[in-house]
Amino acid sequence: MAKKLCTSKSQPKTLDRVFSKAGVGSRSDARSWIGAGRVRVNGKVVQNPDHWIDAERDRVTLDGKPLRAVEKIYVLLYKPTGYVVSHGDPQNRPTVYDLVRDAGKWLSPVGRLDLETSGLLILTNDNDFAERVTNPDHKAVPDQNRPVRDYTKLLKRGTTTWSPGAAQGKQLAGAPDK
Repeated sequence: MAKKLCTSKSQPKTLDRVFSKAGVGSRSDARSWIGAGRVRVNGKVVQNPDHWIDAERDRVTLDGKPLRAVEKIYVLLYKPTGYVVSHGDPQNRPTVYDLVRDAGKWLSPVGRLDLETSGLLILTNDNDFAERVTNPDHKAVPDQNRPVRDYTKLLKRGTTTWSPGAAQGKQLAGAPDK
């Protein structure tokens, strides 16, 4: 399908990507909602997740409610060994999502840690941030020898919300005791 011409300054995106970029859910979630006929663009049901839209110009709704970007969430998680960095595991091993159930939002890991590796893992619904941190073109690729404070600076830049976690005085399940 050809891209739709765009008259605003925003770049056209596929409908599933618009949901993901807004932090509402994963692209897979969005594809499910779109396929089920729950999504309308400018009042018309669209069931093709690859439909191109201009997020600034087109009106997108899910179940009749306007699509709005959600509050950005950044979770700094100490991943203990024995947890998979995946939303679901066919072998039913514990996942990092078991540790952040109380976040109440769709979160995606920024990078990966092996099953038997422990360490800092960032989970967020801010796809632009995840792209800046993991894409080598942005020269912010995680380095195991880089101090954690450097990544904290990356998170703070342009970020006003830190939740759930230390900013709210909560200790996440699975985090080491102080």
